[in-house]
Amino acid sequence: EEVIDSIRFFCRQASKIIASDADLAYLTVRAIRILTGNTAATGETLVINDDASALVERAAKVYEGNSNGLAQMDLALLSDWADGKVVAVYTSTRVESIRISSMLKTQREDAKILLVNRDTSHTKEAQDFIASPDAWIAANKPDAIIYSPSLGTGVDVSIKDYVDSVFAVIQVGEWTTTFDVLQGFERVRTPKSATRHLWIQERAIFGASDEN
Repeated sequence: EEVIDSIRFFCRQASKIIASDADLAYLTVRAIRILTGNTAATGETLVINDDASALVERAAKVYEGNSNGLAQMDLALLSDWADGKVVAVYTSTRVESIRISSMLKTQREDAKILLVNRDTSHTKEAQDFIASPDAWIAANKPDAIIYSPSLGTGVDVSIKDYVDSVFAVIQVGEWTTTFDVLQGFERVRTPKSATRHLWIQERAIFGASDEN
């Protein structure tokens, strides 16, 4: 309650509030209106950047949301791994991040794997990566980057010509929203492969309650 009161105070003292994000949703806009008391939405300006030249064309290979589909994606991941490719894997759970890290380590014991989850996010290695992802990657040259939702929004990997392929394993519950999934899936902005690999558990329940 104290945090909300503080945010409300500063929102109402500000002469201008700028909300800018690629995934800015109505829920955020409505929250700002409530905090500022401007529920009538007066004096707002909406700016949309529709510059198509800035978009990167990509595709996603979606696997069946059962154990067979997950096994197929594991094989695709291991195939890239065996070829010496640098992979990035987003998982929606800590347990799955550990499983994939162990699986990759078994295949290449000398590989450098960065694992960011609830257990490791406080370590110096993880904190250095979170503070400056591209610089950390350039200096440490990991073979794999595996991360769970513990790697929060605002962190992105933009380094070009480094990560070869991106995979995502989504086992979701009510605490996971569609925005969490999209953020994690797009965390690596420019992988070499235009096709990303996605497995979502069957009958997944997302916590997002808006139109998305």
